[in-house]
Amino acid sequence: MWLVTEMAAGRQPIVNPDLPKIYREAYREILKADASAVDLHKFNLYFYELGSYAKSFDAKGEVQDVLLHTFKTRFRHIMDLADNSISDPTVQQKLDFLERRIFEDGHKAKGKLNDWLWVTSSTMEAANMVVNHKKRKRVDLDESGNFNV
Repeated sequence: MWLVTEMAAGRQPIVNPDLPKIYREAYREILKADASAVDLHKFNLYFYELGSYAKSFDAKGEVQDVLLHTFKTRFRHIMDLADNSISDPTVQQKLDFLERRIFEDGHKAKGKLNDWLWVTSSTMEAANMVVNHKKRKRVDLDESGNFNV
């Protein structure tokens, strides 16, 4: 891509690059219709990364718009999958590389949150600043700083 970009630049370009097939009008219409139903893994494993380079060959800026629309549409679906799928390997088959990383990070974050919620079931104590604050009279605190109900 970098070579084509340099050869197409200047007053007398050596080459006239075309957009890759997956960013042309027909595919853009498919992505605009329902991007979440498309198997981006079959389009290209690095759909967004290649698109970030291919957008420089699109004078109208439609590739950039489709990339943004596709990501926005699919992001919600990816987060739902990361939140709800247990360990189904078929979930990741329609995702490109960037989406897989987001899915895996979201799945790990959910696991860490669940671990934290289940493990840290200790009693809450008032902060030292709150305990030492003189105007805090409505809540009774014992000597250790715990709330009395």
